[in-house]
Amino acid sequence: MDKSCLKNQWMMQAKLLLCIVTLITLLSISSKPVLALGNNETDRLALLALKNSRGLNLLGSISHSIGNLTFLRRVNFSYNGLQGSIPKEHSHLRRLRSLNLEGNQLQGKMPVELSNCSNFKIFALSKNNLTGEIPFFLGNLKNLIRHHIPANNLIAVFHVLRETFQPCISSLSGNNLVGNIPNALDRLSNLRYHFIASNNLSSPIPPIYNLSYVIMIDAALNQLSGRLPPEMDVAFPNLEVIYIGKNRLTGTIPVSVSNISSLQQFDISAHGFSGPVPANIGKLKDIQWLVIDYNHLGSGKAGDFGFSFVFNQLQPIGSFGYTKQ
Repeated sequence: MDKSCLKNQWMMQAKLLLCIVTLITLLSISSKPVLALGNNETDRLALLALKNSRGLNLLGSISHSIGNLTFLRRVNFSYNGLQGSIPKEHSHLRRLRSLNLEGNQLQGKMPVELSNCSNFKIFALSKNNLTGEIPFFLGNLKNLIRHHIPANNLIAVFHVLRETFQPCISSLSGNNLVGNIPNALDRLSNLRYHFIASNNLSSPIPPIYNLSYVIMIDAALNQLSGRLPPEMDVAFPNLEVIYIGKNRLTGTIPVSVSNISSLQQFDISAHGFSGPVPANIGKLKDIQWLVIDYNHLGSGKAGDFGFSFVFNQLQPIGSFGYTKQ
């Protein structure tokens, strides 16, 4: 092997070692500052080390020194064993576009200083032990595409719904969210996926007019009341999946559901729905999952299962639940 190849190999190994040292330093469990990082070359090398540190069994806490790595665009410490709080020094990372700390044991509140990270596109903190309110600043992140913070102990989220807040994916399931779903929900005109299942939301479903891009809604396992919107096909013309089982909705299944031609999965189990199942629902050509059990549907007369006959004529259905309560 010639000298130039040996030199290149040595340089690559040296850079890799520096990346590893930088990463270990950032995850120090010491309460003292261990390293003051600050030059551009170190920043760039640290970027390589922090770009994807998913599932490496890293332990300890995230060092406050991370705020010195000003070239960082993406931080991924997901699915490790990190503890402690999220350092407010993340706010120094003005170029940061993606922060993924999912699947750790982080505690405390989300630092409001993160409002300085105006370039956030992905904000993922699910499956930790975070508490308190979701900060007001989240509604100001106009570049945010996905916020994923389920499975924590967060409360009071809906004050973030403002004109500047336009995510494509909103995931808040498995927290302690309480109270009403505000009318401002239909401001989220870019929303595609909305997950608010397994909370303590108890309001009626508000009037919805502007969620035409929504593909999937999961609001199961809450205490939502009232009725489904009568014009479901107008509110959600591109809807493919809706899970709203185990709430407290009443009334009839809107006939307009039959007009959502893209619908594939429809779960309204364990409610107080009554009356007939719309016959034309059997004409939904893409339906794979229809769960309407544990309601008060049907009239007790012949013809209650007329819609299921249409299913049999069109296609096999993957799952069909119809248990009368």
